[in-house]
Amino acid sequence: MTVLFSHEFGLQVLAPKTHQWEFVEPRDRHAVINVGDALRFMSDKQLYSCVHRVIRATGAYASPHRYSLAFLRRPEQEFKYKDTEGKELTAKEWHDSKYKIYYTPHEEQDSRVLLGGMERVLSGTAHNVAVTA
Repeated sequence: MTVLFSHEFGLQVLAPKTHQWEFVEPRDRHAVINVGDALRFMSDKQLYSCVHRVIRATGAYASPHRYSLAFLRRPEQEFKYKDTEGKELTAKEWHDSKYKIYYTPHEEQDSRVLLGGMERVLSGTAHNVAVTA
């Protein structure tokens, strides 16, 4: 789970109905709560994480500085659950496999979005992003 406090635009979600990237409006003294993959698995897919990204806002949303505070919480490394394919793995194994993209050249990273299996939930949305499951 992520708890995000921000006063500037920059967080975008892939809207499930329009399949377009849309800004999440920052609100003073409010937080954005994002369900992570682990909580999705632990809830037996009753809760879903959203496909999101953070970009440098331009145009009407631009600001000279963007400050935010994020608090992330995930299960202990050895906690076991089942992924989207029903495979049992530890929280560390899931994390390491999902974030292996960070070990690739920046040019490849720039064209990828970490979906963590959500491309199957979004069905048909994956054509809008380069998938890294």
